[in-house]
Amino acid sequence: KFATTTRGNDGFVATTSTPTLQVNGAVQVLGTTTTSALVATSSTILNGIRYDWPSATGTANQVLTTNGASGLSWAGVGLSSERALVTRTSLVAIQSSSSTRLTFDTETFDPNSRFGTSGGTRFVVSEAGAYTITTGVSFVTDAGGTSYSIRLFKNSAELRRYALVSVSTAAVFNQGTTWVEQLAAGDVIEVFAFMVDGGASAGYCGTGVNVCYLHIQKLHD
Repeated sequence: KFATTTRGNDGFVATTSTPTLQVNGAVQVLGTTTTSALVATSSTILNGIRYDWPSATGTANQVLTTNGASGLSWAGVGLSSERALVTRTSLVAIQSSSSTRLTFDTETFDPNSRFGTSGGTRFVVSEAGAYTITTGVSFVTDAGGTSYSIRLFKNSAELRRYALVSVSTAAVFNQGTTWVEQLAAGDVIEVFAFMVDGGASAGYCGTGVNVCYLHIQKLHD
C-alpha cells in the first residue's frame, strides 16, 4: 500500500505517515546514505553484528559496555570496591632471627569487609582479578643487624620478598614493596616481617609516622 497525507508525507505499506517518509518493513539501501541524525528505538545491526541499546541515557562518566552477546548497558569506570588499607600503629617486639606475621589494628577503608581488624592478619579475596599489593614496615632496631625483610605470602606460600642487609647501628628505617598479582576468589594475602638483629631483641611497627601498613586494590572490575 502507498499513502500520501495532506501534508505530502509518503508511506509505504502504511495507511498514514507521520514522518516525511515511512516504510513499514525492511529497507535495503545500496550506496551511501547521509543523515544528520539516526534514531534506533531498539537495536541496530552494524557489519553483521547486532547491538541492543539501553533504554535510557547513562550518568556522567559512565561508558557503554557489552555483555558479550548483543546487549549493551551503561557502567561506571573507576576504582573497584575490592580494596582495603589497614595499618598497625603500636610497637611490637620480635626476637632476632624470627619471621613474624603482621597484625593490623586500624582500617582506613575496607568497603567489602575483606580484612579483619582487632588482630586481623589477612586479606581474603572475594573476586578474581589482578590486584596491586603494597606493604610497608617500619623496623625499629636496638642494635646493628644483618638482615631485614618484608615477605608477602599467598595461601601460606611466600610470594615476594624485599630484603635490606647490613644496618650498622640501632635505627628506625622503613621498607616498602609493591607487587601486582593475579588472584583467585578465596586466595589469602598476609605480610611477614623478618630480621636478624645484633641485640637480644628488636621491634617493628613504630608509632607516629613509623607505621606498618597493607594496601590491596583490585585494578578494575
